[in-house]
Amino acid sequence: MFYVIGFNLPGYLPEMEPYAVATPDTAKRAMIEELLRDAESAAQYGDEDLATELSEVAEDLNLTNIEEGWGEIIGNTSYWIEAKKGHMTEDVS
Repeated sequence: MFYVIGFNLPGYLPEMEPYAVATPDTAKRAMIEELLRDAESAAQYGDEDLATELSEVAEDLNLTNIEEGWGEIIGNTSYWIEAKKGHMTEDVS
């Protein structure tokens, strides 16, 4: 099993190319970094409510079992980790 990480506006293609990692812990760490980076950006633009929500979700994710995947819509962005069967390849779509 491996994990694909991404985020996008609901109903649209991902804003970045999703990427794959081998373990659930690596997937969580990568997503937490994305959430905290977006929280910092929201705070810089004066959206303290969004910054707080992103930070809280990052804290909660750290304690969540994501073996089957994970997803959360925060503000206008869907953040997700998809569990995939098989082995990682260059094509993770």
